[in-house]
Amino acid sequence: MSTKTKTTTKPVCLHSRNLAVGVGLAAAVTIALMPFAVRAQQGQLPTIVVTDEGEQQNTLSAQQDDGGTTVNEKIVGGTDRAAQTEGVNSYTTGETTVGTKGPASIRDIPRTTNVITRQQLDDQNLNSIERALEWDPGIVVATGNLFYSSFYARGHEIFSYSIDGMTRPLQSIYGTTPDLSFFDRVEVLSGPGTLFNGSGEPGAALNLARKRAGPVSHATASFTGGMWDHYRGEFDINTPLNDSGTVRARVVGFGLDEGSFIDHANQQRIGAYGTLEFDITRTTTLSLGMFGDEQDVSSTSGLPTFTNGKLVDVSRSSYVGADWNMNDSRSKEHFVELDHIFQNDARFHAAYRRNDRDTDILTALGLTGVDSTTGNFDMFAFARNFEETNDALDSYVALPFKMFGTENEIIVGADYRNSDQYFEQNFIFFDQPTNNIYNLTKYFPEPVVTFPGVGPGFSLNQSTEFNETGLYGQLKLKPVEPVTVLLGGRATYFENTITDEGRGLVNKIDEDDTTGNAGILIDVTPNATLYGSYAQIFQPQTEAGADGNPIGARSGYQYEVGIKKSLLNDQVNFQAAWFNLEDTNRAVNDGIGTFAATGDVRTRGVDVRIGGNPMRGLKMTAGYVFTDTENLSDDPLAEFGEIAPRHSASLFMKYTFQDGPLRGLGIGGGARGVSDFFSIYVDGTTVTRIEAPGYIVADAQVSYNISEKVQAQLDVTNVFDKKYYQRVNETIRGNFYGEPTRVIFRITARR
Repeated sequence: MSTKTKTTTKPVCLHSRNLAVGVGLAAAVTIALMPFAVRAQQGQLPTIVVTDEGEQQNTLSAQQDDGGTTVNEKIVGGTDRAAQTEGVNSYTTGETTVGTKGPASIRDIPRTTNVITRQQLDDQNLNSIERALEWDPGIVVATGNLFYSSFYARGHEIFSYSIDGMTRPLQSIYGTTPDLSFFDRVEVLSGPGTLFNGSGEPGAALNLARKRAGPVSHATASFTGGMWDHYRGEFDINTPLNDSGTVRARVVGFGLDEGSFIDHANQQRIGAYGTLEFDITRTTTLSLGMFGDEQDVSSTSGLPTFTNGKLVDVSRSSYVGADWNMNDSRSKEHFVELDHIFQNDARFHAAYRRNDRDTDILTALGLTGVDSTTGNFDMFAFARNFEETNDALDSYVALPFKMFGTENEIIVGADYRNSDQYFEQNFIFFDQPTNNIYNLTKYFPEPVVTFPGVGPGFSLNQSTEFNETGLYGQLKLKPVEPVTVLLGGRATYFENTITDEGRGLVNKIDEDDTTGNAGILIDVTPNATLYGSYAQIFQPQTEAGADGNPIGARSGYQYEVGIKKSLLNDQVNFQAAWFNLEDTNRAVNDGIGTFAATGDVRTRGVDVRIGGNPMRGLKMTAGYVFTDTENLSDDPLAEFGEIAPRHSASLFMKYTFQDGPLRGLGIGGGARGVSDFFSIYVDGTTVTRIEAPGYIVADAQVSYNISEKVQAQLDVTNVFDKKYYQRVNETIRGNFYGEPTRVIFRITARR
């Protein structure tokens, strides 16, 4: 293989050409299809009513099809219409699509479920998945370069997420998820999501539900400005394309340019989302669209610690890196979905998605811990070019039937995921690598990077092809009226081929497994449900043992019992749960470059959530999670860092005056905090524990409705300027302070 040489230069602006092409293509498709819209079949649409208390009511009227048969229309805009939170002035919702197929009542899912609604995202100015999940006490957001983050739940890192129920990889080094301006809500299912999401980590399943095109015209534009040269513009336009609204379109776009509290670390980002929806008949909807996102980051890999794992105490603005650090990513995605409801209310759904991503990384970062006497540590450079294409297919049928005199349902489906990845990487060691933690410099010579594709270790060209096929089913039975039993199963076939292109080495993994899920729900009152559930884990691993063979899949299970209750005429949802999660056969490095399946860990805890509109004008959300992680392995190298602190809590409330001279004035505030936490850094056979103290951070905001269509808002985060470590990772890098006090102003206009 020939040697490739690449000179890396930090771009001045975003690579917007591909994105512009994608947006232009979406616009062209819209124009081309408008003649068909005029001829589209017309039908009555659902009427959405929002009460003063923020309760959404969907009125769906019966209609007749061409044959004169009455049809209960339920899917204008797709089968998740009932779960949409846009336009609902609340921090809770009665329906969700995570942990199920199609909308389901949160009380019908026997697991801890959290939905961050569109209203909460707007009120708290939560534009990224990182900022949104900071307000879920069951999720640990661990920043990776200040702008991208890793996520942990119940002690385990989350390596995948879903858009509209379709799973794709999540690797924070390549960026995380699209901007949240494209989405209606963020859904979190705590514990394993194996049944409907396939193989994956046991901590939680994340789902982003996109905004849908609706039958009523509306438009929104906003501008945000604030500290550290933060500037953001955003627009959202929805329009029907014919008089009846059976063909409709939506386009969302944003641009962001922001610095940070860390010297030299900044990002520029631009993105767009467009979708078209067609009601082919009164019971059939076709949806298609695209996402495009580009992000240029001047990144940092965080602070080192002292060699003994003790955290350094320096300015929060301290920058470890070079002035040429970069982490630039481009992502585009296309999708098509078909939904149909049969005369007996059976539902059919089929979807296809393709996501393409490429990332270029060149960064100087820490190589050693800090010498406690001199403050010196060494630096080196890391370069990687990464390309990825993900394809996903999912299709299922949900069939209702009557038995025992009650309504029951069976869901059967199949899904397929394919991921083709390729990266080339190299490490560069400086002639004079020394930096000093008390007198940092970012002036290191920018290297000319070569990717020879020949190892060992540092220089590597690697391709990976991943395929996963699954068959799944769930039976929902009500043997007697207050009791619901859920029985689910999944057969998964997993194939992964990793090729070292330079040395011609191939590592192939074939795994198949059958996993089960079960649950029971008992409606003890009209507003309260007791539940218990069991879910199995299946996670193939690519690490090889001493014999050179893959060590086999991780396995395990979770038990959870709890209660879900609606309060105050369904305006507030409450849930509380106890869980026991056991994960076995985790790959552990033996210190000499091979692995053994000696990682066994048990996580137990309590999870309590409440949210909604307890009174007119008041919205709130709160939660507390206790997590106790125990290492069950006798292997000292299998020590499991409590990335999840034992105690985590959050609270946010906003009150908007409804009457009198203060009408339209909103006052909000909240706090989030954690107890002490630590990480484990293993270097060969040396295990170092890095500990960080707990913290509490308070936020505040004030908003005012200048008119019915224009709102201004001022947000202050970390009001008391608390100095704290938000993440600890390794002695050589990856330790980050949390954000100091930040002031942001936003003005929003709606039509």
